[in-house]
Amino acid sequence: MPDYIDFCRVALRHEADWEITYDKSEDKPFQARHRVHHDLVITCADLTVFDTALANARTPAPALNGTRQ
Repeated sequence: MPDYIDFCRVALRHEADWEITYDKSEDKPFQARHRVHHDLVITCADLTVFDTALANARTPAPALNGTRQ
């Protein structure tokens, strides 16, 4: 991994919400899966862009049940 120290910093910064991995066999080796919304995944080839995307990602709001009182 070219920027291991920087990768660790990014992973630590976002570890509360994201499971961060690196897979050198992928075109976009930096990968993150949201810890609550498991179908929310971010992949990127550039670590700086990856960090920015994770910092700005917003999780979906809970669905309303559609009833009114």
